[in-house]
Amino acid sequence: ILSNIMALGKFLVLLAAVVGVAGDCQTTTKGCYSTSAMDRVNYDAKITHESCAQICVQAKPSYILGGVSGINCYCSTDESVGLPLPPASCKTPCAGDTSETCGDLLKADVKTLFDIFCGPFLCSGSQCTIDPSGTFNSYADCVASCGAGPAPPPPPGPPSPPGQPSHGSSSSSLSTGSIMLIVFFCGLVVPYIIIGVLFQRYYRKQEGLDMIPNREFWGNLPGLIKDGFLFTFSKLRGRDYVPLP
Repeated sequence: ILSNIMALGKFLVLLAAVVGVAGDCQTTTKGCYSTSAMDRVNYDAKITHESCAQICVQAKPSYILGGVSGINCYCSTDESVGLPLPPASCKTPCAGDTSETCGDLLKADVKTLFDIFCGPFLCSGSQCTIDPSGTFNSYADCVASCGAGPAPPPPPGPPSPPGQPSHGSSSSSLSTGSIMLIVFFCGLVVPYIIIGVLFQRYYRKQEGLDMIPNREFWGNLPGLIKDGFLFTFSKLRGRDYVPLP
């Protein structure tokens, strides 16, 4: 029991630290932009600009630009990404604060962008991390003072929220033509062959090639196709059609 209480206490201390960091994040809205060059890091059903900023800096402290589209949070280390759009293009209110806009729910490339200001940062070894006990108010100052290398990459992206496909999913999905071919072969051709063979074998007591359903038709099909082409070409050339013997 004592060990469980101690573990719970550590968890509460860590939770308090995270909440404290979240409260230090501030944003300055840049406006409505069109860009697909940002990293999709997470999503939040009650998203705001500030909650997205928190998501960004917790994933990678070097993120300095945030963006929201619907409930998705995007982050970037480059503050010059995107092309400006009219403010009316970002027409989706943020789920966590309707006074803010969160891009366009139906257009993933349309995002409301904002600069991220979070801290403080702590120099730990060769990396700068967000820590309530840190002495640097900006990531750049922390890097310059302790010589931190590039921040580690963010963890793999989360699954897409219900009703929204994740990036890269379109490349692995089947096209409409592929689905129609699968339905045609699995729903018509395969049952036709299996049922036909069983019918010929057990009902008509056929064996060998005679078990092929409609064998005579399939045997004559190439000649019928050739005959059809000859008929068509003869009519196009204005000649009389002579059927094959």
